[in-house]
Amino acid sequence: MDVDGLDAAIAGLCRGLPPAQADGLALARLSGFVALAPAGPDRWLNALAAEVVRGLDEFRAPPSEAELARRQQRRLSERQTANLAAWGYHYVMDAFRFHMTLPGRLPGADGAAVMDNLRPRLAPLLPAPFRIEHLSLVGEDAERRFHLIHRYALKG
Repeated sequence: MDVDGLDAAIAGLCRGLPPAQADGLALARLSGFVALAPAGPDRWLNALAAEVVRGLDEFRAPPSEAELARRQQRRLSERQTANLAAWGYHYVMDAFRFHMTLPGRLPGADGAAVMDNLRPRLAPLLPAPFRIEHLSLVGEDAERRFHLIHRYALKG
C-alpha cells in the first residue's frame, strides 16, 4: 500500500458518505477521562465511523502478537474480542463511542474539578448541532506530531 492508493481510497469513500450529525457536543466523563462527546443520539457519527473502518481496512497493518496480547489483557466483552480479531481494535463498530479526549486520565475528584472548571468556559463554544462534513488524513513527523496531509469532503 502507498500514500497515493490511500488518498484515492479515502477520496472515493468520501464521495459516497454523507456528513454525520449529532445534537451537539457536551463535556463527559469516559472511563476516567474528561472528553467532548455527542449530546443526544450519536448513531450517525457511529455509522460514519463504521463505514470508514470497513472502507479503509485494507490499509490497516495487522496488529502484532504483542499488541493483541496487551489488548486481550483487558476484560473485553465477547463483541470487543470479535472486533479485535476482525478489525485489529476492540472499540470499533457497535463498541465505538465518538469522543475527543481532553486531558489524560484523571482520578475522580480531579476529573470533577476539571469538568467544573471547563464547563462554563466551553459551553458557549460547543457547536449545536455538531456536524462532521470532512475527513482528514494526517501523518506523524519525527517528533511524533501530527500534520494534515489532505482534507476530504463527505459528499454522499
